Amino acid sequence: MARSAVLAGRTFADLVRNAFILTLQLGVGVTLAFRWQTSIWHLLAAMWVTVNFVWFWHEFRER
Repeated sequence: MARSAVLAGRTFADLVRNAFILTLQLGVGVTLAFRWQTSIWHLLAAMWVTVNFVWFWHEFRER
């Protein structure tokens, strides 16, 4: 198995896991009466930035 396949698989798995956790946290927040005051596009952009920040932090922390 190629080493790049392991790296790509781990990266994708971490990205999916972090996106799931962020979505779960947002769902729990909405259930507990959290309301955002912006459009859905701004919310999705904020989620995208958060997932990418966590991914970069996780990748560089392991080195």
